[in-house]
Amino acid sequence: MNRTPSPALPDLPFYTLTWAVGEQYGGITMAALQRTFSFAEITGRKMEFLTVDPLMDPKLRRQQLMKAGRISKLVVIRNMWDELRKMRGKDLRKLRGNVDAQLEVDTSSLLNRSSKELLLDRTDDDGKTCGTDYFRCNGTVVVSNQRMIGNDGKRVQRFTLFSKRGKQLAQWSNLSELYFAWLDFVIKDRESVLILDSPGIGSRMRFYERKNVVRAQVLHNYHLADPIGAIDSSISPRYKNIIVNSDRYEVIGVLTEDQRRDLDTTQLNPGNLAVLSNMYQGEVVEDPQPRPKYAGVQLSRLTAQKRIDHTIRAVATSNNATVDIYGFAYDERDEQKLHKLIESLGVSDRVRLQGYDSMAREHFKEASFSLLPSLYEGQGLVLIESMAAGCIPIAYDIRYGPSSIIDHGVNGFLVPGGDVDALAATIDHVTSLDDETLIRMRRAGVARAREYLPTSMVPKWGDVLRGALNAKRNSTEHVATASALEAKSTAEGLRIVAEIEDGDVLPDWAAIAWKSRTHDLYGRVAAAISSQDGRVSVESFIPSDRLLSLQANIFDFYVDARFLGKLTRMRITVPVDSVLEVSDALAPYATISSNLSVKAHAQEDAKL
Repeated sequence: MNRTPSPALPDLPFYTLTWAVGEQYGGITMAALQRTFSFAEITGRKMEFLTVDPLMDPKLRRQQLMKAGRISKLVVIRNMWDELRKMRGKDLRKLRGNVDAQLEVDTSSLLNRSSKELLLDRTDDDGKTCGTDYFRCNGTVVVSNQRMIGNDGKRVQRFTLFSKRGKQLAQWSNLSELYFAWLDFVIKDRESVLILDSPGIGSRMRFYERKNVVRAQVLHNYHLADPIGAIDSSISPRYKNIIVNSDRYEVIGVLTEDQRRDLDTTQLNPGNLAVLSNMYQGEVVEDPQPRPKYAGVQLSRLTAQKRIDHTIRAVATSNNATVDIYGFAYDERDEQKLHKLIESLGVSDRVRLQGYDSMAREHFKEASFSLLPSLYEGQGLVLIESMAAGCIPIAYDIRYGPSSIIDHGVNGFLVPGGDVDALAATIDHVTSLDDETLIRMRRAGVARAREYLPTSMVPKWGDVLRGALNAKRNSTEHVATASALEAKSTAEGLRIVAEIEDGDVLPDWAAIAWKSRTHDLYGRVAAAISSQDGRVSVESFIPSDRLLSLQANIFDFYVDARFLGKLTRMRITVPVDSVLEVSDALAPYATISSNLSVKAHAQEDAKL
């Protein structure tokens, strides 16, 4: 029977890659599962969920997810290590190493397991982990990670693949390259879409560049280190490799228009940025019914980001509200601190830590209101889940998400971020509302939740991916270089003028970018483009406060230019006739490789 392609998405294989789907998982994994489920249901096509946790059992996890209604039979869960352990020799030999001259592994150095361990760490003389052996179910080693002496006499890392009979088959210089080899085996030469959600795996995939693969990296959280700082401040270490290399991906997705605007304003949009909201896959109540006014619920991991302590303090200050909190702690000590706070405030009968519950969102149907007092978010999928059940959300007005979902006083309430007293007052306000007002707000919330159903969201993904596919099909490599004409520093900032040598093509956009060698500082400012007598130059002024901090820094400088829709990054070179002028705060100089860098003195020492 022939399948009719759905117009909602490109008719290509779709893959989602993440570390794992654990027995307990948070919002990012939930959002990825709901999206994959939605893609499969809307298109009627198989969707593959790829994982790389060496301890995960994909068959068992798929059974659990299907039983919980998180995926359908169209969603396949795969795991790299599970497949490597089970592969036949002919398939193992299809995995291509990235090391031209393999180093021979002494098989006597391979570890022997004593039980049914799937992996064992090896340690050096100081007791530090220096490698890992990964086992098949029959006890043979499938991959050995060791530090070895290379052909040049230097110590190197190698991941070595073995057949079931112990024959050395292939070798990789790092774990990312092994991931790439498995992805090539899975995807083959088919034009495909690879969606990335976690920043850890996503950072690795910036180097997975294939002509047939469109990568869409979704930013599920705030991208800066300081959630309440300026939008041009330091990038979060978790997202630095993605933001700095965002031009390497075909699509960078953010969940809200606010985050897209901030990335645009700070010149961190390389032209592939798209708003790709989370979608809600689940039941939407038809007619929300009254429920106990004082009953509240919160679905959150027990982490500092979620500020569970604010919930506890607000409920303790409120009149009669109660809250059940569902979620897990990565560190048991965090949960213990919350229990102690509950006891010290005497609210054990009103605030209850219920632990992790895979069906926790069902409790929205029983609660009158929900809480989200986070320090930061990417969007806040739980707000949509709450509304879908007729549960009125109360959230801190933070970056990003709550204000894009909640219309204050209409379908929920926004509270100034971090204001516990205001949170308590809002809880009391909600519990005092009459039934008619509450029903009206519940219905408004349900209506808002419907806007995030797959029927609305999946076609938006389709439009973005079609654009990315067309751009990739039509893209051509553009080689260009940039050289500094001048780099002049004053107390106000740094003025850079650079010439671009690019043949006959004039860039349609350009910027000056910089990266710190020692800190998570990265920035970009738009550049004016001029052309005279066949020479193309760009000019930017960077305010001092974009470069100076309490710590000394060294920044490397680049020209980012978009030629025919494709971004090219060029390290700025310093010819002998370049004009470099220093100030007390900033000192441009030519590196040993004749590239432009700038020393930024610590702000407390700079004579500003």
